Amino acid sequence: WELSVQTTTSCSGWNRSQPVIKTITRPKKRVELVKDFKCYIDKKSPNCSWIPVNPSTKVDVSYRYHGEKEEGFKGVQKCADAYWSHGRRGCFLKANSFLPVLVVAESPTGIASFEAKLVIGVTKLSVKEEEGYLSLAWSLPAVGQMCTWTYCLWYKECNKDIPPQCYDIKGNDTKTIPYKKCCEYKIQYNLTTTAHCPKVTSDNSKVTTYGNTMLCIQTNMVAIVLPILFCFCVFLSIYCFNRNKDILCPKIPNHFEIKSLIRDKKPQTGIVMPEPVENTESVIAIPNKCLYEA
Repeated sequence: WELSVQTTTSCSGWNRSQPVIKTITRPKKRVELVKDFKCYIDKKSPNCSWIPVNPSTKVDVSYRYHGEKEEGFKGVQKCADAYWSHGRRGCFLKANSFLPVLVVAESPTGIASFEAKLVIGVTKLSVKEEEGYLSLAWSLPAVGQMCTWTYCLWYKECNKDIPPQCYDIKGNDTKTIPYKKCCEYKIQYNLTTTAHCPKVTSDNSKVTTYGNTMLCIQTNMVAIVLPILFCFCVFLSIYCFNRNKDILCPKIPNHFEIKSLIRDKKPQTGIVMPEPVENTESVIAIPNKCLYEA
């Protein structure tokens, strides 16, 4: 690169200095040595990790913090306590600072410089039901607690995807979403700082589940099955009653029917049943005559 440097002043009667041209050359060719370089920051030392483009190539990683404070004046430092885990190389930064990190990765044949991606762990979400809404509250981030954070939220309501919504939250602010009692909610989110703080993002959270669809399904099943079962029992009762009404409510014959039944009944045992005969004898009363007189 060629840099043009000159001084300026706001004092009257003073002019700008003559520009000085300075050529800067790289000691090595610019190449891609690492991928997905990110630094997790928390209350401990920042933990940086990356994927090497060529695992067999030795890469030295140095860094410095950006800014005009003391952290930025310390110069380039070597990344300490290098490790290898799950296909990623990593190291820990010596200072804990909520500032952008400028990184230099160098191999025997090439060099790369860039700004590291700053990442924090997702904060814990708590869900509370309040009068037809779900109140969402998050714990404070481990760093940048004075910053305003943008929380982007997406969720499923009864397995229906709801479009993502983003909220600016500072401190212990909460947000609400509509709530249906017969729905199960599956909530995910991530967070990032706003423009007034160093850019820090988080990975996507795990799914937080709230509510139970099965409870409403069981209630609806009961509401449907009970009337059907009741109607079936009534129908069965009527059917059984009609089929056995002669036993349950026998008909009592009158005396004419009994008489006719006895007259028409044929003997089955060889015994002749005498038919009832009406008494037609008449009695004649003879006055002043004794019964035993000759």
